[in-house]
Amino acid sequence: MLRGYTLGDTESACPYIEGQTFLSESYLIDDVNYEEIDLLLDRGYRHFGKYFFRPVCRSCHKCLPIRIPVERYVFSRNAKRLFKRYESLRIDVVDNPEVSEEKFLLYKKHKKRFKEMRDPETEVEGFEQFSESFFTNFSFSRTIEIRDNDTLIAVTHMDAGMEANSAIYCYYDTDYLDLSPGRFSIYKGIELTKKSGKKYYYLGYFVENNPHMSYKGGYKPNEILLQEGMWMEGPPEGREFKPLYRLI
Repeated sequence: MLRGYTLGDTESACPYIEGQTFLSESYLIDDVNYEEIDLLLDRGYRHFGKYFFRPVCRSCHKCLPIRIPVERYVFSRNAKRLFKRYESLRIDVVDNPEVSEEKFLLYKKHKKRFKEMRDPETEVEGFEQFSESFFTNFSFSRTIEIRDNDTLIAVTHMDAGMEANSAIYCYYDTDYLDLSPGRFSIYKGIELTKKSGKKYYYLGYFVENNPHMSYKGGYKPNEILLQEGMWMEGPPEGREFKPLYRLI
């Protein structure tokens, strides 16, 4: 049984589609176990720290939860070449990761790439908010941390459930764009999910008209959530997500 507090339906400027209003079904949940995070992911929720949410907009249903059925995913030649390029770098999967000034500075540098619009995933101002958003550690909290010698160049925050893993957020050093760190983070997450014998790797929301979100549809095969229990194989373009049931 989930232990938390409902925040009701929260209205704000849409972080995904400019000019739209975003209505979210929101909760503060203090304690979540491995089985419960699987349930939350299956119903289309995302979270930053203890804040869990999913869209319940009345007139727009363009934010589609998307996941990769990893058993059927085959890495392309380009993906395999990218893995080769990372062989000289240090890659650590960290259980219960800890916040640090080093990670915060990397996050702030990465944020500068969003010049013309808001970062569609999260707006974090100071160190304390950064810590609360990414390092309120549940037992399933993980990071994938990549270093070039001693230099931290990328961090992916990930949930590791019983049946699935989920990418929360990735930030990286934009001086390393030639290494495609964002793309590699997804490939690495899929690989880790495959090796652990789990079924799915969740990528958050696909939003067709947002270039920061629509790229997720390019990872195939993929499945999108239309209603609770109704995951359908893509393509996601032109589909809508209409949640039914309340969580708590």
